[in-house]
Order: sequence, then structure tokens, then C-alpha cells
Amino acid sequence: MIDKVQSLLRSIDQGKPLSPDVAVWLKQGIERKIKVGYSLDSTLGLSSLYYQFRREKRNRHIKAAWTSINDNDLTEWGRSERLAEILRNFEAGRWENIKYDKEPPKNLPDTQRHLFWALKAGIKMPHSDKGLHDIVKKESA
Repeated sequence: MIDKVQSLLRSIDQGKPLSPDVAVWLKQGIERKIKVGYSLDSTLGLSSLYYQFRREKRNRHIKAAWTSINDNDLTEWGRSERLAEILRNFEAGRWENIKYDKEPPKNLPDTQRHLFWALKAGIKMPHSDKGLHDIVKKESA
């Protein structure tokens, strides 16, 4: 669904025609809206889109935080364990003072900067090394 919305917005921004699959998706959604009377976001399948965008943002920043840990001696699993520890310490400490800020402080280390954005996505964060590792490996696949 996200790909159709991105394609639709790109076509509008560039003044180009819609791709055939996006045109069919949009037409069918509008027709269902007219016929059944449900909301347009529902007939287009967009009701969960906001959550999907937030989850993708969170996961992208979790992966960036994982990658930014500068310790070449760590295994992939060790890096996930370290990230879980950094996340716990960050949330218990500095996060409380900056969670309402629009931007992370300039002096925030890279790993914490990415965790700031992951937490700002506003959806549940995994706190275990396994939960973080699963996101990083899934996003890498």
C-alpha cells in the first residue's frame, strides 16, 4: 500500500500520469466509497498506513543505531546486546529530558540520535536484544 501512495504522490509532484496499477487502485477505492459509503481511507486500504509509516521509521532508525555502534570486535548478536543496553540507559536517563524536543541535541552521539528518532516514531520499541536483532535482520533481508 505504501508503494502505491508513494507512486501517487510522486506522479502528482512530477506532473506525470499515474501508473496503471495506481490508477486502478484509486478508481476501485473511489467506486467502493460511492457504492458502499465507507470512508475513502478505508476503501483504499489506508486506515493502517499511518502505523506502517511510523513502524518503518522506527525500524530504519533502529537499524541505523545498530550500525552506528563502533566496535568491530562485536558479533552481530553482541551488537544487538549492546544496542539493547544503550537503549535502556538512554530511556532511563537522557530521553526523559529531551523526548518533547523536535530535534535531538547536536551533541547526542550517533547511536542515541537514531534512538531518539526511533522513539519519536511513537510506537512500541523492542527492548530485548532479540527484539532489536530481529528488526535489524528483517530490515537487512
